[in-house]
Amino acid sequence: MNKLLLYKEKRTPTREYLKDKNLKEVIEDIKKESLNDYEYRTGLGYIKKRSSKDSIINRKFIDRISLEHAQKFYLYEYGTFHKKKIENLGYIFAYELPFFKSRTGGAIDLVAYDEKSNTINLIEMKNCAMEKKKDSNHSLINTILEIETYTKLFIDIINHEENNELLKEIANELNNFYNIDVSVEELKTAKIQKILLIPKSLYEKSFKNKKEKEILKNMPEDIKIHFISLKDKNFNDNQRIVDVAKEDNLIFNIE
Repeated sequence: MNKLLLYKEKRTPTREYLKDKNLKEVIEDIKKESLNDYEYRTGLGYIKKRSSKDSIINRKFIDRISLEHAQKFYLYEYGTFHKKKIENLGYIFAYELPFFKSRTGGAIDLVAYDEKSNTINLIEMKNCAMEKKKDSNHSLINTILEIETYTKLFIDIINHEENNELLKEIANELNNFYNIDVSVEELKTAKIQKILLIPKSLYEKSFKNKKEKEILKNMPEDIKIHFISLKDKNFNDNQRIVDVAKEDNLIFNIE
């Protein structure tokens, strides 16, 4: 089983694979995996690199875009439009940051920066419940494997690039969106923090399962977990994501 893509497996195969293994040791193995077969893709641009920017940002909040993507993009658009630091997350400057030209290896949901502690926050987000929509089917184990894998890829790309392209883009985005003046040299020394932004029900459900609970005894201590829930919504399904985000009211509780 490809450890780099282990997080993409469904719950049952993942549990079966991990039942006799130490989760921390598996994560250490993931960090040692070779990336020689992949072609790196630099650039922050899920939004910028898409052929049609309007095809994403003009969509309704739920229609024609997955619920998870809508919620991620809302946070990105809200932070950058209002130039606000979102509590527990920081200044969000990237949405769906890709790693490879083929997009085979996935993308980080959100990337944010805390200027006070010089920390780059890599955020894996799962959608919170919304009306009749159910919480994400992901398990906590798969979500942990996902953020660990993405963190490995993010660090490898920074180390791989001789001209610091990704760090230069991060510095430029922080300056453009938030007027934060941070140098590439400072970003080289930044702490990389892993954050899970998940509904509490996902967390609790994983610990109710005996097999997952046993595996989660070896959960990494350096992952921050914040719970997300929807406040009383002040929008309707006919509004565009960007219009909702321009209202000066964060529609999520982030604990």
